[in-house]
Amino acid sequence: MYPGWEVTPLQQQAMEDVCRVQGWEIPGEFSLDPVNSPAALIHWRCLVVVANALAKSTLDEFRAKYAEAIHQTTETRTAPPEEDAGASDSKGEMDGFQQVMFAFDSHFHLDRLRNKLQLNSRAVVSDIVTRLPETSAEVRVEVAGAVAVYCDPSTYPEEEEIQLLRQENVRVVVGIHPKKYLTAEDLDRLKVLLTVPGVVGLGEVGIDHTVQPPEHWYYQERQLKSLLQFLPSDKVLVLHIRGTRGDKAGVEAYMRCLDILEARVDRHQKIQLHCFTGTAHVVECWRIGFPNTHFSFSGIMAQFSEEQKEGLRSIPKENLLIETDAPYFPLCQQHQWSAPHFLNRTAQAVADVLEDMTVEEVMELTERNGVRFFGPC
Repeated sequence: MYPGWEVTPLQQQAMEDVCRVQGWEIPGEFSLDPVNSPAALIHWRCLVVVANALAKSTLDEFRAKYAEAIHQTTETRTAPPEEDAGASDSKGEMDGFQQVMFAFDSHFHLDRLRNKLQLNSRAVVSDIVTRLPETSAEVRVEVAGAVAVYCDPSTYPEEEEIQLLRQENVRVVVGIHPKKYLTAEDLDRLKVLLTVPGVVGLGEVGIDHTVQPPEHWYYQERQLKSLLQFLPSDKVLVLHIRGTRGDKAGVEAYMRCLDILEARVDRHQKIQLHCFTGTAHVVECWRIGFPNTHFSFSGIMAQFSEEQKEGLRSIPKENLLIETDAPYFPLCQQHQWSAPHFLNRTAQAVADVLEDMTVEEVMELTERNGVRFFGPC
């Protein structure tokens, strides 16, 4: 179990009801860590942990067997009764009929989001949700998991901060943005952070050919090559890759980075191509070179060409991730910044391109993929 899993009043009531039906003793307060009642096993977080422990074949069997029942249950839960439809416009009465989606934001910048929202250096995801309330009365997104990326040495997290984030099921990745350069002192701090529990990856690192003049590209590649020698085999490598301003798909940059990695990284390394913009050809080349590559999509999709959309369609479902890259790429006119609990907007953009999945299915798939790919906090 992960620490810090709180039980809401609604979940408390549901567990009490299960105890009454089964004749079990009702604890004064339900605990998920450790689990102090069989009724707590109905909590979705517990179910996710159990599901992650099952073999893939068993999960596939469950999905096939219960897919229709789950679909019917979801429709029943999210649709208001006919007799109550339109009966009230008050938000309090409509809350009971909100559709709840669970999200896994595979890449966001907590430190930069804090700065944009003028929050203190210990603010966590729940503080972000409070500061940036959802404007939709129909959908509420629960952040079931996320990856906070720190790629500015001046805001690298202390171990205490990392442990606070773990309580919200937020994993941490540390690196250096390719537009910046590490000092020897920064590198020492980075290497220590990579050993801290809760830190699941090195990143974002990579190459960015929007930087001019091109002479800078040599130093970016040199830094990337140096950092790869400190990549633990059990961590995720999170890559930032951008082509020149005239090459929105970034094909040249993706291929150049692939060449660099193939000479230095085990082909089974877990790799996240963050904020992916590439084509189907890029997808194919990376999957051949590194089969454990996952492709992560953000709100930058709003600018995609048809060729880039074909790139998304070519990705196997099990290799698909979504992200907000918060505070960047907001897909909501009501807010200036993006945030993890707005991830359903990215999921909607992905669903619109794929056409064979609903936004709910994209959210469910990418949450499952995110937990499996990044592992526990």
